[in-house]
Amino acid sequence: MMSEDVLELLRELRQSHYVVLYAIYKLKVACHIDVREALGRERPVSGRYADYVLEKLKALGLVEEISRPRRRVRLFILTDKGRWFVETFVLPFIKK
Repeated sequence: MMSEDVLELLRELRQSHYVVLYAIYKLKVACHIDVREALGRERPVSGRYADYVLEKLKALGLVEEISRPRRRVRLFILTDKGRWFVETFVLPFIKK
C-alpha cells in the first residue's frame, strides 16, 4: 500500500506537472524557458502559467530553484523526492 504522502501527490498533480517533471528530469537543470517550451508543445503558454506549475512543484517538494548571484535566469532541478517520483510514476509510462 502507498503512503499517504504519495497518494496526496498523485491527487494534487495534473498533466502539466508531469510534463514539467519529466522535462527537468531529462535536462537535469531547466530554466524558465525550458519549462515554457515543455508545456507549450501543443499550444503556447504564458510565463505566468509556467510560474504557477513551478511554484506548485516547489511547494510539494519535487523541484527546487537553484540560487544564483545574478538572478536573471531562474534554474530548477529535481529534489531527491522529485527524482524518485519521476522514476517511479512517470518513466514507466513514457513510450520509448
